[in-house]
Amino acid sequence: MDWDIDYKWFGLKSYSEGLSLQNEQREKVKASSKVFLVGLEHSEVITLGIRSHKDKDLLSLSSQYEVVKAQRGGHATVHNPGQLIIYPIVPLRFLELGVRDFVCLLIKTTKEFFKDYGIETFEKEEPGLFTEKGKIALFGIQVKHGVSQHGLSINISNDLQSFKNIPVCNVKNEPMDKLSNYADNLPLEELFEKWVRIFKKNLVTCVMHKISNA
Repeated sequence: MDWDIDYKWFGLKSYSEGLSLQNEQREKVKASSKVFLVGLEHSEVITLGIRSHKDKDLLSLSSQYEVVKAQRGGHATVHNPGQLIIYPIVPLRFLELGVRDFVCLLIKTTKEFFKDYGIETFEKEEPGLFTEKGKIALFGIQVKHGVSQHGLSINISNDLQSFKNIPVCNVKNEPMDKLSNYADNLPLEELFEKWVRIFKKNLVTCVMHKISNA
């Protein structure tokens, strides 16, 4: 199996531009069965997961912020500059990976990413990764016709005040944390490439494990 993973850093994009990039790459992945990882940061936006689409309090924020209904799992979150967004477009059906396998893969990779900076992260009931100071990474995926979209966001150097405007993942007053509280010199593109290297290693291990246990 060819483990050459394609990826690209796209820089600062609006949420709608990011969605267009995902849809474009998704069609290519469907045709080639090759993994593609989209890396970017978003202009400030509040996105509502499918569980928050009808929340009138959140929808009313559209007079102050851009609010977008997203076709991913979960509740509401914030994206803003300085936050690393990663959209893994992965042919799960072709790789014979289930949704649970994929989510575990994203979590394992992101935990290892933080461990490189000496940061221990842990899980709680709601999706995401946490430090002792607060939530530092958020997950929300969609799988359509066996191919994944959406993915994860990692707080790097972004303004965390914006999260106070919403119940993050349906939790009010959720404390938030970010990587810049622990390390300096954090170019998003380099961090994205670091995450990609860890993901590739873990994807190979995950798929080979599934094959050996088939």
